[in-house]
Amino acid sequence: MPSTVQFFKKEIFIISSFLLLFGYTVSSYSSGPAGTVLSCSRSSCHHFIPDKTSINIKLVEKWSGLNVHDGFYKPNTEYIIEINGTNKDSLEHFGFQTMISTGTGATGGTLIASSPKTNTTLIGANPTIAHNTVIEGVKKGLFKINFEWIAPNPGVGEINFASILNAVNMDESASGDQPSEIVSLMLKEKIDLKIQPNRTIKASSIYPNPCSNVLNIETASATKFMATVYDVAGRQVMAPSHQNSIDVSSLSNGLYILRLQSEEGQQTVSFIKQ
Repeated sequence: MPSTVQFFKKEIFIISSFLLLFGYTVSSYSSGPAGTVLSCSRSSCHHFIPDKTSINIKLVEKWSGLNVHDGFYKPNTEYIIEINGTNKDSLEHFGFQTMISTGTGATGGTLIASSPKTNTTLIGANPTIAHNTVIEGVKKGLFKINFEWIAPNPGVGEINFASILNAVNMDESASGDQPSEIVSLMLKEKIDLKIQPNRTIKASSIYPNPCSNVLNIETASATKFMATVYDVAGRQVMAPSHQNSIDVSSLSNGLYILRLQSEEGQQTVSFIKQ
């Protein structure tokens, strides 16, 4: 595991190299050293008690807000991944890990952390996101966190999200922690002959450019779109919007990328904030 991944109190989950196909091991040591891969197994270190903690994965298409129920993803499309969990003993603190893998060995897209309490990294070629410090539940016994996923280019094929959740009792030992079973969400690549994922939105334009306050968006189509602003390093700097006018006055002066996405396709346009 890269040395940038830090081990904090009671909640770090580690991928075991010999169980790379979603074989998780979990650590809740109070002070594991940074960058060290611990070899704790769930049954021995965590005194695993079945059915205490459960977890499920929800996939939402970002630009439309629609839940994905058909088991398919669209290449080059932005999604919100929602992890929900429950603990029957009403434990209030949690850690989690989600790893993406593919049947072809290709990288399964890009993960974007939406919370300062999470980190993203690669384990082999597998994008992975996990907590970097203990996360409090939304209330006793309930856990929820969101992060973003940009699906990979066409041709990657089937993708698997594998997630695990650990409910911890904060007693500075592994005893009494209650990790869940590993839950998988399998998705097949959607091949749409009518709507190509890399197709450009018709005749879209933005103005004024350079812009000081409000950036206006015009498209030739009446189709609903999602507009997302990124800096030149690829980091999202503004919340996605369905509006034709975006207030960019809070941005620092410089060059930015506006990504437009709709059912017809997608387009990226650069603009200057001054």
